[in-house]
Amino acid sequence: MKDISIFAKPASYYQRGKLSYPHLFRGSSIIRGEQISNYLGCKLNPVYGYGDDVCIYVKPTDMNEIKDGSWVDIMDGERLIDLLIPRPKINVITFSDYTHKLYQERMKNKMILIPQHHCNFNRELRSRRTNKTVGFIGGEIGFFFPKDKMQELVEEAGFRLLFVSGYKTREDVLDFYRQVDIQITWSHPRFRYQARAPLKLTNASSFGIPTVGYPQECYGEAEGNYIKVDTIPALIKELRRLHDPFYYDSWVRKIVPWSEKYHISKIAELYRQL
Repeated sequence: MKDISIFAKPASYYQRGKLSYPHLFRGSSIIRGEQISNYLGCKLNPVYGYGDDVCIYVKPTDMNEIKDGSWVDIMDGERLIDLLIPRPKINVITFSDYTHKLYQERMKNKMILIPQHHCNFNRELRSRRTNKTVGFIGGEIGFFFPKDKMQELVEEAGFRLLFVSGYKTREDVLDFYRQVDIQITWSHPRFRYQARAPLKLTNASSFGIPTVGYPQECYGEAEGNYIKVDTIPALIKELRRLHDPFYYDSWVRKIVPWSEKYHISKIAELYRQL
């Protein structure tokens, strides 16, 4: 069996404590580079000895050093399509049902789908009996509704709001999900067709945490496994319904088994098939 080499460069460096060191501070590089290479035990950013390997380039900036027969993990990098069209012998990895269909229509490159794995490697489950905390993880720019107003509405519904951004590691993400009972997501109609993956939904579901959110096209593969709402009043109404432990548990029983196919052990098998 051939070895796998993954190339996932940091978008930037950051200071942690008093030590400055190169860190894959880019979601795609951390998830598809660092985490997958650690799990598979394969090479990450080798500088030599990878000539005969299956080479995977995660959301690269250009195609200059990528040989025909290698794989480009395109993620949400729509800008890469124009670079890949004239290089039909470079293979492409997509990360969601939606992006796979979207890119397949535009390129002749060989293409396979490898979904994003969720963050919950140890299959931790939420064990609290009461629902008190509603959470959102991500930058405020990705929420498309005033944070202060949402906090007010959430508190009126009987919850507190935990709004987390600026996370850097998988442990940071795990800490967020360990604190919340319900996840919310929100968007704007003009961003409904963004090339994304339902990672927030699979992350929350793996802990047994229901998500109430805006129905983006990239959430198609999560159909039936999150609570779809088109308006803010509908979102608040569903939050109130989740006070009911029987209704809440009905969602838990549905979403935990669904999330299992996104466990890193299942996703790693798809890489091994390369």
